Amino acid sequence: MKEMPDTLGIIISWLDADTSITAVIASTLTGYATGDSWVRVVESPGNQILEGLLAAPRFDFNVYSETVEQARTLAMKVQRSVLQMKGHTTTDAVITNVSTAVTPFDFTDLINGAPRYVLTMEVFVRPN
Repeated sequence: MKEMPDTLGIIISWLDADTSITAVIASTLTGYATGDSWVRVVESPGNQILEGLLAAPRFDFNVYSETVEQARTLAMKVQRSVLQMKGHTTTDAVITNVSTAVTPFDFTDLINGAPRYVLTMEVFVRPN
């Protein structure tokens, strides 16, 4: 039975290579400062795994920027880019499908006013 691939790493690499996305792409906020363009990608609960055959993990994308409009635009670019991953192949994975579980929405911080958009996507992946 093959080990399931590192889907989080594949997504981060994919977004990092997308030249339309001008932001830091990471799984943490280490180094983040209010106003930075930053995309934090984290695996969220609700994953479906058929061990060794197929996984459909969900990922939350927290998108930060200087203004709410910039965060919204960046979130839409992230969504578009991840949807284009369908069919992407790496040495150890094949992305078989991608779907949006939660469309981008304004989740601006109520305490400090830091602009943030959030979306959730499901990425279906199988070992290659």
